[in-house]
Amino acid sequence: MFRVSARVRGASEGLYEFSPGLQLQFFDANHKGVAQNGAQTLLAADADGWQTLVLDGVAPPQATSARLVLDWSDYSFWYAPTVELTALQWWLEQPVVVK
Repeated sequence: MFRVSARVRGASEGLYEFSPGLQLQFFDANHKGVAQNGAQTLLAADADGWQTLVLDGVAPPQATSARLVLDWSDYSFWYAPTVELTALQWWLEQPVVVK
């Protein structure tokens, strides 16, 4: 399992995504890409306008490493030209194989 979170202010919301967006790219022992997860949730803003952007999921069993990607969409530069990002955190649980 994994969780990535970031505090953002000024994020733009598209039809199917947020900008900035969070993604995790997973790789196997040979550094070949095995999966990319990108479904995320943008929580309600606090009094100062900061929102928490969260990405949760399950790491593929063959994954041995992961790379965090911060993704800015082209449209966001029109609708949200100034975005602040802070408190980037991530947690990745090593899968356990039961035999």
